[in-house]
Amino acid sequence: MAFLKGIEDLVKSFTGEKGIKSEAVLKDGKFAKDVVPSFMDGADISTKTISDAARKATTFFGLPEIPVVEGPEVAVAPGSFMTFRDDVFLYNKAQLKREGLTTSADISKVYAHECGHRISQRFFKGQGSWANELCADFFAGAFCEMNKMKAGNFERSLDRQRSSITHPGGKLRLQALEYGKRCVAEMKAKGITPTWEKLMDKFKETNAHKLTFDNYRTQPMRGTIMGFSSTYHLKDAANEQKKYNLALERVNKDIRRGDLKSACRDKYWADVHKRHVDSAVSRAKTAIKNKK
Repeated sequence: MAFLKGIEDLVKSFTGEKGIKSEAVLKDGKFAKDVVPSFMDGADISTKTISDAARKATTFFGLPEIPVVEGPEVAVAPGSFMTFRDDVFLYNKAQLKREGLTTSADISKVYAHECGHRISQRFFKGQGSWANELCADFFAGAFCEMNKMKAGNFERSLDRQRSSITHPGGKLRLQALEYGKRCVAEMKAKGITPTWEKLMDKFKETNAHKLTFDNYRTQPMRGTIMGFSSTYHLKDAANEQKKYNLALERVNKDIRRGDLKSACRDKYWADVHKRHVDSAVSRAKTAIKNKK
């Protein structure tokens, strides 16, 4: 009984729960580490939270459950491209914390993205990294729409992504996410059950399925990569214009305070938003031209 009382006191000290009973702590074999996992794990994100989030995404897509192990980064390590059963999920708590992905909702979106890689591995066979990433974001969007999940730090983390050889920039990734949501919403409105195959067909209707770092700037790839209308791109341009104006206001305040370091930083972001405005307007013009 002294042992049980010790657990009870420990739980109270970390959760602030006054009326918790020893029986509740031990119910279904759960001990204090399940109630206060961050304390027992020595980290702000528990391994249980991560494995539960990965399981939620896996179950949603009807994929076989696979091991969830610690690794150098958050990812899925595929085995054979012809089977889902030899895949392995990787997690990295430091990366999740750094990107602000600490809630079960945000982490489940992360693994919905990784499930997208599992679903599309036969199609890409490890190739087409930009297209591969956008496809995974597309399936994450489908997951969000089907589960009626609000935007959170996952979306903000995507928006901050800079383009590289392996990953497209945040604007494209958010478009892929939104396209996944839109496709699911349209299917449901028509009484169509979204499936892997139907969603993959929708993704392949866009230029995104053949997008690479090298061909992104070529003429055939410019404009409506995700098939959005000119209205969507003009709205995006208006939002970026607001961000540009706010950044310029910060620059002026920085200069008045004599804070040149902050002024340079805010000027950099103003320039980024200005480029986004120009890019969105260009995509809107292309969408209008393609519609004719």
